[in-house]
Amino acid sequence: MKVEEMTLDQKLGMVLCARRFQEEDMEFILELVRNRALGSVQGQVANPETLRRILAEADYPIIVVNDAEQGFPTTKLPLIPLNALAACDNPEYCRAFAKGIVNDAKAAGFNATWGPIIDILYGDGPFKVSRTFSDDPKRVAELAEVICSVFAENNFLACGKHYPGCYGHGIDTHMREGFCDFSKEKIIERNLYPYLRLMEKGILPSIMVEHTLYPKIDPDYPASFSKKVIDIIRELGFDGVIYTDSFAMMGVLQKFGEENIYGMAIAAGNDIILPNFRIPFKKCF
Repeated sequence: MKVEEMTLDQKLGMVLCARRFQEEDMEFILELVRNRALGSVQGQVANPETLRRILAEADYPIIVVNDAEQGFPTTKLPLIPLNALAACDNPEYCRAFAKGIVNDAKAAGFNATWGPIIDILYGDGPFKVSRTFSDDPKRVAELAEVICSVFAENNFLACGKHYPGCYGHGIDTHMREGFCDFSKEKIIERNLYPYLRLMEKGILPSIMVEHTLYPKIDPDYPASFSKKVIDIIRELGFDGVIYTDSFAMMGVLQKFGEENIYGMAIAAGNDIILPNFRIPFKKCF
């Protein structure tokens, strides 16, 4: 299906990821799939029947994705925080961890995950330490390369997050907009080191953009709405898919509300939007 042959509804549908939908959304979502107007689905691991219904209607590839930061949500394997995985200092443990995610996810009908997290830890925010490999960019890149290589070998889509990776200023963007005073030069030198390494290896098919304000680059909009911030990695050669972080997070809702955020995200250069799952999916259109 070529872009120039797609209808407006198909183009809009490819931009949105159907997330945590209710039964009231199902017929609408199935109709989108029948019309080839839905690009991705956040699979519901607790309700696999909904995913089976969606995929049964699809005659084109759909990205089926969910978070698997510590392992696939329904895995029988141990869930492992990233800092604990890094502390083992054994690449084979990372390979086994990644293989576990791939095996569990593919068995459940998934072909992608939002991960690994390749943020560089700054500071000691208690809600962030367990979600990062290290405060050393090279160490983060080494471990992420092992995981993303396993994903690539198994035709499973990785997603580096949370671009551009200012992680440790004591702000949880689930609750409010983040803030980082790093310059463009510092971001490229430190934060983007893992991204550039994975790009060089050809194993970074997608990234996710965070809801953090970088005033030295764009004083008006957080990264998820900032063309100036997103253009940095595009100019460095990234040609994969760019997701927004969730629009259910107060990091964007508090400041911008529900009405304009979808258009703002598209204008900034995002490819796939993660809508607010607290409202019916149909209202996102």
